[in-house]
Amino acid sequence: IGDVGLELVEASEGRDDEPARPDAVNGRSRTGLAWAVAAGALLALVATVTWVVLLQREAPSRLVADIVPQDPEATVSARGGPPAISPDGMRLAIVVERGSEMSLIVRDLSTGNEQSVASGDEIRGPFWSPDARSLAYFDGERMLILAPGAARPEPVPGVTVPSRRLASGSWAPDGTIVYGRMPEGLMRVRPFDGEPELLLNPFPDRSGDRVEFPSFLPDGRRFLFLIFESEGGGTTGVYMGSLDSNEFTPVLPVASNAVYTPSGMLVFSRAGGLQAQRFDIAAGRVEGEPIRIASDVRPVSWPPHALFTVSESGRIVYVRGSAADAESEFVWMDRATGDMTPIGVQGSLWNPSLSPDGRFLAFDWTTGETSGDIWIRDLENGLDTRLTSDPKNESNPVWTPDGRTVVFFRGDDIYRISPDGV
Repeated sequence: IGDVGLELVEASEGRDDEPARPDAVNGRSRTGLAWAVAAGALLALVATVTWVVLLQREAPSRLVADIVPQDPEATVSARGGPPAISPDGMRLAIVVERGSEMSLIVRDLSTGNEQSVASGDEIRGPFWSPDARSLAYFDGERMLILAPGAARPEPVPGVTVPSRRLASGSWAPDGTIVYGRMPEGLMRVRPFDGEPELLLNPFPDRSGDRVEFPSFLPDGRRFLFLIFESEGGGTTGVYMGSLDSNEFTPVLPVASNAVYTPSGMLVFSRAGGLQAQRFDIAAGRVEGEPIRIASDVRPVSWPPHALFTVSESGRIVYVRGSAADAESEFVWMDRATGDMTPIGVQGSLWNPSLSPDGRFLAFDWTTGETSGDIWIRDLENGLDTRLTSDPKNESNPVWTPDGRTVVFFRGDDIYRISPDGV
């Protein structure tokens, strides 16, 4: 991540429809064999990481810094989860991608120096220890911790998470880590001192719903988290839970990760913008009207969240972008020359799967109408067919060897369907 220019700008008023603006800004997968997902808009994320500072008043002041990966081939990863700023606000951990490889980068925000601390094809979900000395993250099915002075990260015994799915966690002052694991819910563990145990599961009888993005409050016992109900029953929102109980209470009806700031504000995303709202931490409820911090925070559709992070010092870092940045395009790639030819499908596309005879392409497509559906493109005539429309997220289509059936996930359950929709 390259040079950083900073400017502090005071904003006298702040309303939901009036972003606080700086006077100036200085400074500067899912793939398979012959397939590549060309996400041109995602490349724009490289140069758009921004700092914000929330003060002890209604309107935010903005400390702006554009940060670019040193490697021109690297892009900020949307599937790596939100970036993580250390509690003291001095270091930033962020996942970047170079082709199919993901890397976890740590940048010293005071010197501008950066270091790659981990790499692989499933790096995601970084979060810091309360003393800002250790960094935890997920790789494949494991949670790993990079401790100060350690030669390499160590996996946390007993902790497993589903591979190729977003994972998130938060670290309490007493050493407890809370993390999400589908389909159980929120888990708790004291690293290297005991086995993981279930903390809470809001929907024990349902699959496909997500419980993610725990974030501890200052008392170290209570935490915020997101419930995302894939069936659209009205439960989706930010909630507050506790290490001392399996009960939880609603805080805010938004589909977003949320973090509390020392200025008494709750920061979250809504309608493509980053907002802050006064939060009565004792009562566990929001007060007044939200103010808009930024209108260009990068959203991710599944599970819904935005790429931002908040430190205990009040610094906020977010990745600029819009819903359009989530769009990608399927292309043919010539493995000999590297030349790419668009197939003609664009949108929030995932998990392409080519039929055994090479005529059809199955994929999951998030259109905004539902969480995700299975589609098929006839590569000979260019026609697209929507195979599923269930409110639950449907994903990861795979063809049977005879090409007569498509197998896919609906939530955490496995279903099958013929290419003609039967």
